[in-house]
Amino acid sequence: MKTLGKFLLWLAGVALSCSLAWSSFFQGGGGSRALPHANIQLRILSGWTAEQTINQAEKAILSLDYMKQPPNPSQFADPDERSYKKGNFTILYSPEEGEYKRLAVWLHFYQEDGLVFTEAGFTEYESLRAALASAGLEQSLENDPRYPGRTIQTPEMFNQQNPHPERRSSREILFGLSILLCYALIFLVPGFGIALKLFSHTAMSMTLKRILFVAVTSFLLAPAPLPIIMFGPVFLLPLPFALPFAVGSPPFLNLLAISVGCTAVLASLISLLIRKPRPSSEVPEILP
Repeated sequence: MKTLGKFLLWLAGVALSCSLAWSSFFQGGGGSRALPHANIQLRILSGWTAEQTINQAEKAILSLDYMKQPPNPSQFADPDERSYKKGNFTILYSPEEGEYKRLAVWLHFYQEDGLVFTEAGFTEYESLRAALASAGLEQSLENDPRYPGRTIQTPEMFNQQNPHPERRSSREILFGLSILLCYALIFLVPGFGIALKLFSHTAMSMTLKRILFVAVTSFLLAPAPLPIIMFGPVFLLPLPFALPFAVGSPPFLNLLAISVGCTAVLASLISLLIRKPRPSSEVPEILP
């Protein structure tokens, strides 16, 4: 009966924390921080095509020491899409569709090391514009009213639209705390409980038990956010599930390392609960 009570209490905690996460998410608590993004509209000159224009733009981009990236392997990606990278800066070209494809080519410019454009981003953007102009390409800062979905945006305009990106609303804080609570109840509490029972009954020295406990639980139970959210707001999973996404992504690897370190600190405190197993009471054999 006591075990059933604990299980019902745990189940109620999971249900409440999950409902709190869902409600705060749909009220805007999920929040998102836009990657600093600007663009450049290149008019297609008379007698030119979009392909000729982007080929000429590519020469200008490569002259600034950008490296052309391999094609996107995703089946949903446009095969004519191109991307170029230099340090924390990325330039992306994605072909237009319909009538607009014959009018202009768009280059998208990203700075990946912050929440707003820095002076380095302003300088790089202007260097790109100058290189494109030197290549004989015509740039336009006027939006075509016939195509309202294609809007000019400079780094200055992006920063004006995102003046305080570092501030978190109360709903975002509540969402983050409820996500951590969900993860703790669903993964950490049962995981640490199972590990404590397992290591408490192994025939090893107390020091070795605690070291292995910390090492195993830190790797298996460290929370990791998945970069692709597909099933709603609960996006924290144990570290092994996120490792395939970390390949080739140093920032994501750094985040996972921090998660493992924090979990190791928690596991070190919990390892103090490991005790020597009580010797089983031996019943003396009664001889006839």
